[in-house]
Amino acid sequence: MPARRRGIARFEHALTGPEAWELKIGPRWKVYKKAGSWMRDESSVFASDDERRAAWEIHREALLAEQPKGTLPWAYRQYETTERAD
Repeated sequence: MPARRRGIARFEHALTGPEAWELKIGPRWKVYKKAGSWMRDESSVFASDDERRAAWEIHREALLAEQPKGTLPWAYRQYETTERAD
């Protein structure tokens, strides 16, 4: 039996709206000023990047089919190309 990656079992069901949205456009960013410098923190609906990647791997085909022609979701650029979506 092949080994399963951690976090994959959670995403064998349909994605929630916020999960699908994050895979399409990326995590939310909180921007704030601290000690005179602008800071930004990533805010994700996923517990970890590994969990987000697992969700992408399972739901990849459906998410790509939903994209407007000529566009790619954030997760595609993040996990499947050498050019990161950061």
